[in-house]
Amino acid sequence: MYDDALADIGPLFDALLGAGAISAGQRAALDPYRQSRPATSSDLPTLSAAASLGQPLVVGGVPQPTAVIGVSYPAPDNLILSASEVQTVVGTRATFNATIAGVVAGINQSAPGALTLVDVQPTLVDLAGLDAATARFLVDPTNGANAALAAMGNAAVAAVDGELGIRVDGVNLAPDFSPNGVFSTDGIHLNPRGYAIVANLIIDALNASKGSSIPSVNVLALRGVITTN
Repeated sequence: MYDDALADIGPLFDALLGAGAISAGQRAALDPYRQSRPATSSDLPTLSAAASLGQPLVVGGVPQPTAVIGVSYPAPDNLILSASEVQTVVGTRATFNATIAGVVAGINQSAPGALTLVDVQPTLVDLAGLDAATARFLVDPTNGANAALAAMGNAAVAAVDGELGIRVDGVNLAPDFSPNGVFSTDGIHLNPRGYAIVANLIIDALNASKGSSIPSVNVLALRGVITTN
């Protein structure tokens, strides 16, 4: 895989060319490997990678059988999140969450009960079937240094149940876009059932904080992904 966090060894290839150790054609063939390495279990392929990994590189409309993407030819940066990129994503999301929690706390300090903060992360942890360590890392990468994130991390860990998927009215809904899943086919946005689960979290929080009696959404009455032959 390509990894822009690696040192660029292209100048070393250039030095070999300059020394006459390799030909210009060999130098050109080496260029895709100037920042590449084997992928590890810490690297995360994107959903769209499934259509490219293991397929020959196409140049000018012609498949290159010796340049198999992710095997003999580095998978491009847009197909795989490296471990360092995962850290960046997790840290950035945590920063936003801490900021949101801080703003809500500040407003509620001057106007108690003005805002209701709903943390959907424990439900997503339950849905994804994460273990406690992964759940805490994804929610609180500060490892307790930020009080708001620490509280979110504790709530996420409490939601760990060791089961993949989330049970709604006795039915296990999967973290995918299968007919019984809660995601849409882009693998990012929720489908109607998934959004209904989130809506119920908001409804429950409002009923608890405001004393309202908003009825819950019937999650199973809504569709997941419709499949056809």
